[in-house]
Amino acid sequence: MSNLKTVELRPFLPSKDFKRSKQFYEDLGFDIEPLGDDLAGITHGAAKFFLSDSYNKEFAEGLQMHLLVEDVDSWWAHAFKVIPNYGGPLDAVTTQPWGMRDFAFQDPAGVCWRVAEEVAS
Repeated sequence: MSNLKTVELRPFLPSKDFKRSKQFYEDLGFDIEPLGDDLAGITHGAAKFFLSDSYNKEFAEGLQMHLLVEDVDSWWAHAFKVIPNYGGPLDAVTTQPWGMRDFAFQDPAGVCWRVAEEVAS
């Protein structure tokens, strides 16, 4: 009998400037675990991904991440303090037709992040 149970899914995100990207995520409140000279484990609660010292413009700018949180307004207030230091855009919190309140920003490599909370129905 085979066991196909999954444990976790961790995407590999690119970085245009590995050191700057690690600092960006640390400033946002993520924990950084060095995994060698060109890889880091990035975590915040149950959210986990790898940050790679590799960059492909088309891939980075086409990639989107979705972070589901309990309080999108608190996340937005924190991001408002961090994102401008890195020159990236930061959208206002918007209620979406798919039942989420969210906002978007880009990391230093151009990866789009959407931070959202579910709207009570």
